[in-house]
Amino acid sequence: MSAQTSSQPVPLSAQDAERFKRAKECFARGEHERAAALLEALLQVNPAFARGWFLLGYTEGVRGRFEAAVERLEHAVQLAQDDAEFRYYLAKAYASAGRRAAAVQALRDTLARAPGHAGAHLDLGLNLQAQGELEAAIPHFETATRLAPESAQAHNALGMALREAQRFEDAERAVRAACHLAPGDATSLRNLAAVLKSQRRWDEAIAALERSLAGSPDDAKSRVSLGIMLARAGRGEQAIEMLRRAYENDPADAGVLGWLIRQQELACDWTDLEPLTQTARSQLHAGGRTIHPFVWLSRTGSAQEQRLAADRWAQQLQADRPRRAVAQATPRAAGRIRLAYLSADFYDHAMAYLMAGVFEQHDRERFEVTALSLGPGREGEMRSRLRRSFEHFVDVSATSDEEVVRLIEASGIDIAVDLMGYTHNARTAILAQRPAAIQVNYLGYPGTMGGDFIDYILADEFVIPRSEQAHYAEKIVYLPDCFQANDSTREIGERRPARSDAGLPADAFVYCCFNSNYKLNPTLFDVWMRLLQRNPRSVLWLLRESEVASANLRRAAQSRGIDPARLVFAGRTRPQDYLARYRLADLFLDTLPFNAGATASDALWAGLPILTCAGQVFASRMAGSLLHALGLPELVTHSLEDYEALAFKLATDEGLLRETKAKLARNRLSAPLFDTGRFTRNLEAAYATMWEIARRGERPRTIDVRRGRET
Repeated sequence: MSAQTSSQPVPLSAQDAERFKRAKECFARGEHERAAALLEALLQVNPAFARGWFLLGYTEGVRGRFEAAVERLEHAVQLAQDDAEFRYYLAKAYASAGRRAAAVQALRDTLARAPGHAGAHLDLGLNLQAQGELEAAIPHFETATRLAPESAQAHNALGMALREAQRFEDAERAVRAACHLAPGDATSLRNLAAVLKSQRRWDEAIAALERSLAGSPDDAKSRVSLGIMLARAGRGEQAIEMLRRAYENDPADAGVLGWLIRQQELACDWTDLEPLTQTARSQLHAGGRTIHPFVWLSRTGSAQEQRLAADRWAQQLQADRPRRAVAQATPRAAGRIRLAYLSADFYDHAMAYLMAGVFEQHDRERFEVTALSLGPGREGEMRSRLRRSFEHFVDVSATSDEEVVRLIEASGIDIAVDLMGYTHNARTAILAQRPAAIQVNYLGYPGTMGGDFIDYILADEFVIPRSEQAHYAEKIVYLPDCFQANDSTREIGERRPARSDAGLPADAFVYCCFNSNYKLNPTLFDVWMRLLQRNPRSVLWLLRESEVASANLRRAAQSRGIDPARLVFAGRTRPQDYLARYRLADLFLDTLPFNAGATASDALWAGLPILTCAGQVFASRMAGSLLHALGLPELVTHSLEDYEALAFKLATDEGLLRETKAKLARNRLSAPLFDTGRFTRNLEAAYATMWEIARRGERPRTIDVRRGRET
């Protein structure tokens, strides 16, 4: 909008009129400092000239002096109470100065005087959205599009708000209208791609971004978005190429750097992974924005760095959301503890396979158990089972974060358990607003979430040693036996496949690792290749996640003097057949610094011993926790030298391996690890203790469920 506006006329002398004219001319030429000086001189002699205060405030805003702009524009509004345009620009100044609440009030005042002001509706919507009031914002965006149907900006704002509200079809209509109004506009095409991504329409989203770059080849945001979209679509090689270009254009962009690192990890492209990690580390310690904390789990074994990254991420997350009053634990005369599990993975996902038995065995006399399904789950046998296991299964995948927060508050949820943390498809912003009295980090994210919005993390004495408590923002709940749930009813395929079916040599010693490719790294791979070199009759059986990764791993083996044919890759299959397939291997080799979690349980449940190396952090101690709970602590090493030595010994000492497998078979159904009922009772004891502590208003550093005490 133009800075020209009207106010109550104020008589000006010919000299002052000339001075005002020259000030406007200076402003128009971009000589803002000169314009401000002329206006200040004018207002000293004519302080009641509202339009002069307005132009001075507008000029200060253009100069980036937002508090000065606010002061001048407030003066203009005082002199011209009914001028809607003055109030509109005052609201803009408030917003630029970070004073959102004042901006909202000024915009409401503007609309009270000019209800047809499209810009005020648009800005009010943007400010309400920024304050987390999404549902209140959307009607203002809709009004803006009706009042200014030719405004691509209004349609874009509406579309992105509807996307945030999970109303994807309506969002798509709005952003397509923006694309029609501004063909080739990079912002509109990026927004269209974002909406299509939310519907998992990868190819269409990629095409929209390619159109954006065709029209604006230097648009950095479109290049970044295209790299991320290619990654989401599983087109790793193209994603890496695009992300590298984006990173070279802006090495300080931590978001791009994090995506590039993860894509190279998934592709086992280790060429410059360490220098990229060092760049991320420098950014982290310099106090800047950080790569995603989940990426750090595979990039560092330092508890200090993981805590720093999580704290930084939590600060960023909370800075974008309004602070709400923390829900209080209030006594009820009678009734059960209201427990809610939040996840986007209530389908045939690793979390579900671990937790399904726990959900089914919860004591319904003590707990009212709800599932809040945050993402579009795939229908199937597991999702049906999960629906039956909960008292309330609420699909909020098409519900905005704001509405989910209100739902948790209205339902009187006592304990909200986040089963995702900072993993893929997480909606951490919900719990960042503190809707439940007690909030818990469990299972999905093996590390601290930082910040102050999660009260507890569930652990055991191995996975978080007491000496490491300072590296966790949450209070620690020590469960007996093991931190990880397991379902003792999991079905293993009855048919034992032949090694030839899997492409494995019949007489070889089969080292196995079905961890995701991003957990692999050159240091660990060196150990594995030395094992193959020392034992010529051995092979390494890995998960095939992409042909690119498999090819890179074969090249890495060859460069270390190992025949690439000794790396065998397994595709994905049905859960029962996947478990049965473990029986073809001799020993599972774990990864470091990011251990197997659910995968370790899979191998052990199927009867395959797992050899691990324990580090400092939660993620590097998961498999060790499982082995202790299974009575096999001898398979936990504490250095890669000991790990390599024991892996070689187990491969060459048939008696030792046979004894180890026999011990695993004996303990599998008698040790605590796979006792679902025992684990569920321990978990419920933890929840009950949390609730009683909250009701008493206490804040212990730890809860020890086994010993029944808080410290």
